[in-house]
Amino acid sequence: MDYGKICEAIRLYEGIAHAQAKVTDQVKNLALLEQIAQKLQLRHLVQPNRRIVKYGLVKVNKNSVYAYIFSDMFILKEKREISITVSWTTTSQVQVTASTPKQFVLKLDEGSFKFEFDTEQEAMDWVKCLEEVFAESKAKKVQQKTTSTHNQQTQQLQQTATVQQPSGLQRFFGFKKT
Repeated sequence: MDYGKICEAIRLYEGIAHAQAKVTDQVKNLALLEQIAQKLQLRHLVQPNRRIVKYGLVKVNKNSVYAYIFSDMFILKEKREISITVSWTTTSQVQVTASTPKQFVLKLDEGSFKFEFDTEQEAMDWVKCLEEVFAESKAKKVQQKTTSTHNQQTQQLQQTATVQQPSGLQRFFGFKKT
């Protein structure tokens, strides 16, 4: 047996397993998004790039509410109605401040929200999820800005190249049209 081919086969199967796990996670996420969308009566909630990060019953500003953290937004829902929906893309600055081990304050352009939990671990888990989402959101914004700048530069270069490039026949025969 050829050791190199065996290693290559193993890498191939690992790649397939990883891709299958990723698709399975995406399907589970979409199913969960659909359930939450039905519960909240929000048709627009299910989006291909949106994922649910964390959700549950929490105390916010001394009221018991359901909090939903998504990859691109955050929803607070009281018993009968949604009290706030904030999109990370419209939020210019997000700050999580730990006030006590069982509490933290989420500061957004739209206002401040004081979260309270029964245990320190719960509070730390929510803070960790929020920080990960904010870091991911910032990275996406930087990537979009970089991609946009790169696309603009590429278009400028293509336009310049189009003006300066002689045609294929001109290059082949070494002459220019008069």
